[in-house]
Amino acid sequence: MNYLIYQAYGNKGIINEAIYSLLSFYKALVDPLSNEIKIVIYTDDIPSIDHYFSEKDIIYRPLTKELIHEWKGNIDFVHRVKIKILQDFFLVYTDANVLYVDSDTVFKTAPNELFKAVSEGKFVMHTMEGIIKDRSNPILKKLFKYLYFNDIILSDGTKFQVSTKTQMWNAGVIGINESNKEILDKVLDFTDSLYPHFPKHIVEQFAFSYYFQTQSEIVPAESCIYHYWNFKEFRIVLSGFFERFKDKDTTFLTRKIVEIDPQRLIQPKLKYEKLSSSGRFLKRLFGKHWLSELAQPEWDK
Repeated sequence: MNYLIYQAYGNKGIINEAIYSLLSFYKALVDPLSNEIKIVIYTDDIPSIDHYFSEKDIIYRPLTKELIHEWKGNIDFVHRVKIKILQDFFLVYTDANVLYVDSDTVFKTAPNELFKAVSEGKFVMHTMEGIIKDRSNPILKKLFKYLYFNDIILSDGTKFQVSTKTQMWNAGVIGINESNKEILDKVLDFTDSLYPHFPKHIVEQFAFSYYFQTQSEIVPAESCIYHYWNFKEFRIVLSGFFERFKDKDTTFLTRKIVEIDPQRLIQPKLKYEKLSSSGRFLKRLFGKHWLSELAQPEWDK
């Protein structure tokens, strides 16, 4: 059986992201086989999500503050929760192909090919962001420096070096078959061991990346799923969207969501970020910050 898993907790912005993502998933279901995908949502706000999907066969797994605190662990790392969610899922469900997606995702197509890859024992992650040795961004530069001078020491005392030729993959999407579930123990131990010494947000995805690529092939999900991790401002649009259309049904909303596609709305921000520092200053000076273009999405005109 194929399962699509979400985690959505903590604030209304994240809940709205998950609702939007799920609407995009249902919109993408053009192949009858896609209807064989079961939805599981780990959340602390079932009513807000079920308001839009009460007629859908969604499985809710309640998240309490106490459980979230426990799953963050002694290292108090928010992204550790993702690993624990996957482990918790496999304690309950068997014979499962799992596709976990972050709330800030949009389905461009049905994920049938991704589930097929998972069923074949391959792993899925969103996109390959770079090779550590290339130091193509600030965080990879810091990771390269750390790995160059330090070994990874696991909880049992095992010590090893991680090659700087290792690929870093974005973990906004995680695809894994039940037959590979034991690898999650390694991902968790690696995360718990590294984070206290290198407390960066990418530690969990680095752990997934390292173990997945050493065991099997990683299949990219980016052609099927858009991940707008760098567009938190989209929550402003979502808040207005769901307030305006709170009484509309799923059929209406799945048609309407294309009018606030984050792939389009993020373009002014991407253009702004490519400007020089002086160019950005002039934009702000004349009141032409990119956020002013976000204030009036199409559905509000």
